[in-house]
Amino acid sequence: MKRLLIVCFILIAQGLFGQQFMNLVSNNEISIIGYWNKGEKVTYECSRIERDFKNGKKKPIKENIKSFDITLSVIDSSEKAYVLNMSYSNFKGIEIEEGELCNSLLSELNIKYVTDEFGAFDSIINKKELHVVLEELVKDLFKDVKDTSKINFIKQLFLNDSNLEALFVADIIMIHNLYGIGLKLSKPIEYELEFLTLENYELLGDGKVTLTSIDKGRNNAHIITTQRPNKDGVKDYINFLLKELVPDGSKEDLKVVNKATQSYDMELSSGWMKKIKSKSFSKVNIKGKEYKKEVVNSFMLKSF
Repeated sequence: MKRLLIVCFILIAQGLFGQQFMNLVSNNEISIIGYWNKGEKVTYECSRIERDFKNGKKKPIKENIKSFDITLSVIDSSEKAYVLNMSYSNFKGIEIEEGELCNSLLSELNIKYVTDEFGAFDSIINKKELHVVLEELVKDLFKDVKDTSKINFIKQLFLNDSNLEALFVADIIMIHNLYGIGLKLSKPIEYELEFLTLENYELLGDGKVTLTSIDKGRNNAHIITTQRPNKDGVKDYINFLLKELVPDGSKEDLKVVNKATQSYDMELSSGWMKKIKSKSFSKVNIKGKEYKKEVVNSFMLKSF
């Protein structure tokens, strides 16, 4: 999710809740705001499972499981913004050459990005550094391809600023996509959303976010969300990408279903997400053949 287009900002209540639990507005109402300090650092233990299915079979034709750590460091803080650094480490699981190469390069990256004063993601600010790394990755992945026009096309597609951000921002969005909203217990907010895509293609959808519980004893609020892109929009976006990647290809008659669900446990005191679980699936029917992809992400805060 790139941004919430309908948001509910809340003034922080003073007094009883304000000092100990900064995000607790009342017994049944919270804000989602980051209360972070320069120099603060947290590490998430992450896992990602990707499964591919074909023609309605319950057993996947392919499964990839990997784990890694993400460390976030607050490198600057002001009344209007935070600047954070995200780094990857400790990759395990994928042993194919391309996967290992990607993991190795990610381990060398420091992705610097800005949020607003509430903690909602705004933009990546060290794109020039990431550009160099991604260019090297494309070069290594396609070192055996003799048709340089294909390599140049891929570079052109992925290395402009907007596309580069779309490639690197998924994990940042996973952590930051709820900041800047307020919720009342068991009262869902429905909203429109815009997905971050390649070539700034406009892909819209809708979502719902619900505060399901508040536990002051555990310094915890539990939140669930669902997100679903527009069916026709996804179909048109896939055909758009196919046209970009295979210019001579024909438009496919697709039937597409997409849905994502997420759950969050947030510290009421600091606003850090303690636990994030995301499950998404996409199902595409092309000429009578069904392809389904399922992705399960789990982020667990393991150290400060």
